[in-house]
Amino acid sequence: MSKQPRSENEIQKIRNTILESALDIISEEGYQSFTMRKLASRIRMTAANIYNYYGNKDSIYLALVIEGFTILHHDMSTAYASENNPAARWQKVFDAYYQFGIAYPHHYDIMFSLPTPRYNDFVGTELEDTAAIEMDLSNRIIEIAVQSVVDAAGNGNAISREEAQQRTVEAWSMLHGLLSLKNSRVLQYVITDIDSIYRHFLDDLQRNISG
Repeated sequence: MSKQPRSENEIQKIRNTILESALDIISEEGYQSFTMRKLASRIRMTAANIYNYYGNKDSIYLALVIEGFTILHHDMSTAYASENNPAARWQKVFDAYYQFGIAYPHHYDIMFSLPTPRYNDFVGTELEDTAAIEMDLSNRIIEIAVQSVVDAAGNGNAISREEAQQRTVEAWSMLHGLLSLKNSRVLQYVITDIDSIYRHFLDDLQRNISG
């Protein structure tokens, strides 16, 4: 009797299992330590079988970062569109970034913290087009953040695009530092009321963005 082909739902479940386990390995041990053999052992599947779903570890990694950037882009664009007040809009945009970092710490690690491959590493390879999807999402996210800063600095205090980019990077650096300390659980040893630190941080960001 021939084996019945898997349903689309079953295939998607297997893909999700592969991605979830790969994300755990990369976040815990680093990208260089991530191998198909190690992944196969964790999910109790042969490496050969995993190749039926993903061509190599790079394709798995790119699927993960595209997944993360897709969620982040959705959250930040939704935040931008939900607020008409420019002074409040940038806070919602940056808060969406902060909340993403908390809700998806492993995705955040491979997207922003760990030494993992970037778009330029895939240029000229068979995965360049796939990597370009992640690059495009990244650029859209940056544009949302920069535009929210331009909006917030309006009302007679207009700033150049270059200045807005600089202030965005400064604010992003501060926010990334806070998220990294929180997700590493180091900050909890310094202060228990992290929400109050975040609110104070937003005040600092306001002064930074307002110039």
